[in-house]
Amino acid sequence: PREMFLGSTESIELNDKLYVTVSVNEGNSVWSFRSISLDKRLSGRITHKEWLERYQDGLIPAIGPKDIIDAKITFDIYTPPKGKGQPQIRNLKVINISNIQRNNGLQYELDT
Repeated sequence: PREMFLGSTESIELNDKLYVTVSVNEGNSVWSFRSISLDKRLSGRITHKEWLERYQDGLIPAIGPKDIIDAKITFDIYTPPKGKGQPQIRNLKVINISNIQRNNGLQYELDT
C-alpha cells in the first residue's frame, strides 16, 4: 500500500528571532530570513498585514543586514519516510512582528 511510503507533516508555531536576508518593499512576495533558533535559512511570507503595510509605506525604517526581528512564525515540518531524505521546513509564515532590534554597530547598545 502507498500509505507505507508517505511521510508525516507536523505544524509548528514558535517565537523566533530572524535576520532578514531579502526584504520585499512592494506586494506580498516571499521574504528570506535566517532563523536564530533553528539556525537555518528560511523563505516565507509576512502575513502580519498591518506591519507589512506600514513597512512598505515607509512608516517603519528599512531593516538592515544586522537588524533582528522578533516574530511569531508558523511552519510545517515534513518528515519523509525513513531512508527517503531529510526533514524539510515548508509553508513558513511570519504571523506577527513584535519588535525590530536595530544594530547600528555599537555593541554596548545591544540587548543580551
